[in-house]
Amino acid sequence: MLENVRGLMDLQFDGYRQALGQQLLKMGYWSDWRLFNAANFGVSQLRPRVLCVALRKDIAPYFRWPDPLEQAPVSVGELLIDLMQANGWEGAS
Repeated sequence: MLENVRGLMDLQFDGYRQALGQQLLKMGYWSDWRLFNAANFGVSQLRPRVLCVALRKDIAPYFRWPDPLEQAPVSVGELLIDLMQANGWEGAS
């Protein structure tokens, strides 16, 4: 699995992604690219990331990309409030 910034899905990187896919194919791997937002998977941050998954061809048919969670993640403030209050920060809440 590879992870990178969303810009890797831009048109200017099509050749790079295709070349990498061809190299992986020659090595016996199926591969696919997807753009995800980490917030859709429980991370308390808007973080678009590109993922490339490569699997042996015999295993690839069993792979499924995950579906986003139906609920929004907690906010960073909700997640860290106890730590912000721990040292007496009065404005934490």
